[in-house]
Amino acid sequence: MISVSLVVRPIYSLAFGLAFVMSYAVPRVFAQLPASAPSTSTAPPTTTSSSPSPATATANVQPAVSLPEQPPAGPSFKPTALGSFVERLAFDGWNGATLYLWQPVAGAVIPQLPESDGLKATILQEFGLKSFTRKSLQRGQRYIHIDVYEFANNDGAFAAYSFLRRGATTVVLRGDATSEDDDSISFVQGKTFISIYGTSGDDEESKDVIRRCATKIAKGIVESGAPPYILSTMPQLEFLHGSEKIVMGPASARRFCPAPYLNSLDFKQFKLACVADYQMREPVKERVKLLLVDYGGNAKAAAASYQSYISALCQSRDENPDLRLAQDSNQFRNGATFTEIQLHGSRIFMVTGARKKYSAELLLRQIR
Repeated sequence: MISVSLVVRPIYSLAFGLAFVMSYAVPRVFAQLPASAPSTSTAPPTTTSSSPSPATATANVQPAVSLPEQPPAGPSFKPTALGSFVERLAFDGWNGATLYLWQPVAGAVIPQLPESDGLKATILQEFGLKSFTRKSLQRGQRYIHIDVYEFANNDGAFAAYSFLRRGATTVVLRGDATSEDDDSISFVQGKTFISIYGTSGDDEESKDVIRRCATKIAKGIVESGAPPYILSTMPQLEFLHGSEKIVMGPASARRFCPAPYLNSLDFKQFKLACVADYQMREPVKERVKLLLVDYGGNAKAAAASYQSYISALCQSRDENPDLRLAQDSNQFRNGATFTEIQLHGSRIFMVTGARKKYSAELLLRQIR
């Protein structure tokens, strides 16, 4: 009989014993742990504290939007008579969206309009905007927007027309004045300015609906108006028709006229103002801009405004204004162009953008 003896080294015996203990003890330890213990990749549990953590509070803050897609409904935002008329407009195959309405209320006099920046809203406030209504029509991916602006007077409506109109003047007259291009129609009638436009170009179906909308709305407005009187007081020689912009406050003056220090003019006691372009042909061809501010017969207010402007310009140049204040006509050089300002009774005329100093003089010779 052959006997075999197995010799095990002590270090192997120790390792075997340790493995045996671990296989028995470790499962028992883990068996005592709660079954619901979260792992490190699980989101932390929601706290029941009444005060949210800073991280949670930051996450819950909604980003501020300057113009809501739909203004809050309430007694202050009921459609006007014209707004209700526009709301009832319907065309086969086109779906109408909820009206977008804005009207001035206490503490919110700046117009809140879609696709509007702060400057546009401020200018429309100067124009005396009283109500805004948008009716949107949709067919598939095509949209048509009907924007109705209602103002306190005819001048404000015409000012908005000259500011926001699309396209060029057309012979197809709607209202008191009309502009049209391939996908839009703009017109002013009485105290109302209408802008109708589509979002898809070269779409005959949309164009037809736009024309029908314009015709129906024009017939639904019973009042009519006339262009602001100040347009007839502007120099007519070299006048570029269609460039005229009505000014009813400092924001619109700065928007339409590039002259410096316009804030120095008095836009509180004035009656009305206008900016227009002129194409000078002799002796040099160049385009200049004319600002006319009318103080409605108040020569004292006009003179004070003129002196304030001259003083501001002289101060910016470290120049003594005494000599210039004694004159009713002054010319300044601004970089590569000239600015000339003249006082005529209760009216102030200012020419800007002239590359030749005599261009402004020739234009202002028309003033009577």
